[in-house]
Parts: sequence; structure tokens; C-alpha cells
Amino acid sequence: MSPSSIYVRPEEATAGSLRTLTIEYEQATLAQLDHESVTVGADCGTDAAGATVNEALPGRLTNLSVSEPESQLTLQFDGSASIGVRDELVVQYTGAELSADT
Repeated sequence: MSPSSIYVRPEEATAGSLRTLTIEYEQATLAQLDHESVTVGADCGTDAAGATVNEALPGRLTNLSVSEPESQLTLQFDGSASIGVRDELVVQYTGAELSADT
């Protein structure tokens, strides 16, 4: 199964210390996700979306949970990383089944 990628660029009001990110799909099965199947990093600057992960954030991801009906992924971080307005959070994961219209 090929990895899925999400690129999140914060708005000015939400830039700063990274605490919690929730990704919700209309139709998905995320039950197989765990710390080993998720990679998180920061793409700093204004280059193309997800072009370069300038800072890997593996140790800063403290909790990963999937909510019923297995279509909402919540990532919690230790707060030691900051995301700027021009940065992107890059989340890659394998093991999720996503529908074509997700």
C-alpha cells in the first residue's frame, strides 16, 4: 500500500507551538495506523507543497489515536515544535484505506 500524504499550512491565527492535529475523512479506515506507520515533518519556507522536509518531528509525536468510525485521526505533539505561517506540516502514513472521494 502506497503512503498517503497530508500537507497542512497554518493560518496566522493558528501558527505557533504544535499541540494537536485532527484529520477527518468522510470515508476511510484508519484502524491500522500506529506510531510506526506515521511520519511527521516540517517543510519550512515557501517552496512547493511538501517539497522538502526540513525538520523531522518523530520524537515530538506523543500520541496517535483513531476515533470511531475509524475515519478521524488525531495526532498529539509535545509542544516543543513550532510551525510558522509559511511552513507546512507534512504527515505521511501507510496502512489507511481511503475512498476515492475522500
